[in-house]
Amino acid sequence: MTIISRWATMGNMRTETQKQIAQWCGLREPFLSQIFNGRKRPSAMRAAELEEITGVSLRDWLLLPHDELKRKVIVAYRVQCFQKKK
Repeated sequence: MTIISRWATMGNMRTETQKQIAQWCGLREPFLSQIFNGRKRPSAMRAAELEEITGVSLRDWLLLPHDELKRKVIVAYRVQCFQKKK
């Protein structure tokens, strides 16, 4: 596991607000909340767009259990923020 991967998975998962992550993903906050809570899934077209933005695969957006998807998206967001600071 790389240093970035270790750092990205550490700590409180609530450090980032859903609003920040939704803005990064190009989604409305209520829709992202519904995805993270397992009530909705993005369309295949939207999932392809989200794959380009987040690096989380289309397959994950469409099929991964919501708690695992949330973790992956948060990790991707943290890594992106970390790389921006460099």
